[in-house]
Amino acid sequence: MKLSTAIKRFDTQLRADGKSERTRQAYLRDLGKLKCWIKRDVDVSTIAPNTLAHFLADGNGAPKSGLTVNRTKTALRVFFRFLNDAGYLSDNPARLIRSTPTDRRVPGYLSVAKL
Repeated sequence: MKLSTAIKRFDTQLRADGKSERTRQAYLRDLGKLKCWIKRDVDVSTIAPNTLAHFLADGNGAPKSGLTVNRTKTALRVFFRFLNDAGYLSDNPARLIRSTPTDRRVPGYLSVAKL
């Protein structure tokens, strides 16, 4: 199955699972970046763990926050897990991807002065 077809099927599953529009768009944007990085519509069975590692290490030249990098990693993990669980792939090339530790953000709050 070609990568573009797999992404369309993944989007259908995200909709069926009731994922929010923002989550769907973020995942699809990250997968679109992968497709552009590969530079052609390859068969998903040819994507190896090493390919995904190079994609993540490349960073596309722009500095990204740890949260953005982790979202991309999550998109890849969820996408390839879907393909594996649905029987489109016999092996999951994203199985080795781990999240990057990030600094915890201090939640914002209203002070008495802001009320």
